[in-house]
Amino acid sequence: MFRNNEAFHQSARRKADGDHRLADNGPLATDYPEEWAVLADNGYQGLGDHVRCIHPKKGNQLTPEDRRQNELISSDRVIVENCFGRMCGLWRICAEKFRWSEPLYDDIFQICVSLSTYHVAMHPLRYDNGLSFRQYQGRLLAIGAEMKKRRRQSQDKYRRNQRLRRQMSLDGHPVHDDSVSDFSDAESETTQMSF
Repeated sequence: MFRNNEAFHQSARRKADGDHRLADNGPLATDYPEEWAVLADNGYQGLGDHVRCIHPKKGNQLTPEDRRQNELISSDRVIVENCFGRMCGLWRICAEKFRWSEPLYDDIFQICVSLSTYHVAMHPLRYDNGLSFRQYQGRLLAIGAEMKKRRRQSQDKYRRNQRLRRQMSLDGHPVHDDSVSDFSDAESETTQMSF
């Protein structure tokens, strides 16, 4: 499936203009300076011949540095696997063999990914993500509280001005609005009758 969609993956791996400011200390960064790496498991053997690909190293005789690198790769892959697990748990079509026509695959998969991403945003995969979510939620609540406060202040100001206008009219000071012209009672009755 990856090789069938290589053009898509090529465009998705390409670094955007702002991405060059981000640190890229991953393997093969000097060989592929314009693209991000694909984090793959051993099921994608041979992918490294075509693209910048990070595989965990195999073997029993690994150096401490190789073991540490494998731990970092697997910790990142766990997050990806958790996302796929959530998606497959939510949408059965992602968990089973796709039996519909192949042209529908991309659209259906993109919908499932989008809905799963929203679901993860609302229900974090891990505790650390939950902290980020609670910070995000707290920020939204603070914005909402600020909007309510401003609206309340605006309404209070409007009511205060209304009370002042009423007070002025009760004290014998006529309230005058320049946008309304003065009519005598006779003109007012004539105008009302003409409608």
